Amino acid sequence: ASPLVIAEAVDAIGGFDAPEAVARLASLAEGDDPALAARAVVALGATGSPAAAQPLLAALARAESDQERARAVESLGLLAAPSAGEPLTRLLAETADPALKIRIAVALAAIRDGSARPALTALLADPVPAVRWYALDALAALGDAAAAPDLVAFSLSLAAARKDQPVEAALREPDAALAALSLEARALEVLTQLDAP
Repeated sequence: ASPLVIAEAVDAIGGFDAPEAVARLASLAEGDDPALAARAVVALGATGSPAAAQPLLAALARAESDQERARAVESLGLLAAPSAGEPLTRLLAETADPALKIRIAVALAAIRDGSARPALTALLADPVPAVRWYALDALAALGDAAAAPDLVAFSLSLAAARKDQPVEAALREPDAALAALSLEARALEVLTQLDAP
């Protein structure tokens, strides 16, 4: 069969959550063809089967690039597998790639792993505004009121920085000023959702 037909077949297998489908995709994910293995990792997430978590964690452990890791993380997020919480939290502490951090935050939010709260609140100090935004979203999804002190501190730090900044500086860099205001508003919104004391 042509490579295109094989690739389409792998995608189609991802539409089934049967043990046989997961086993076949798991074997393809471990195969020697990088393109087919990548497609199988995506398809494993599409199965929605809890049994797909283990082969995806194995693919994450084998990954040699941030792109490969991102693919496995996205699939694990689709599964919302509790077993992925600890490995994803560990990876979050190890990576410097903003795009991967965002994908991990999204996956941890889907898993609703409360033990990830400290790692997610640590992302509030990330230099990339988008990473901080997704960390706020993930904290909202966790729904853990214990995040409130970190959210308050984050909001106050943004407000203090704005207070000390001359208006002219904000006008010179309106995108940065708008990003900070948006983050502050989102943090306050999350605090309201958490209904913290």
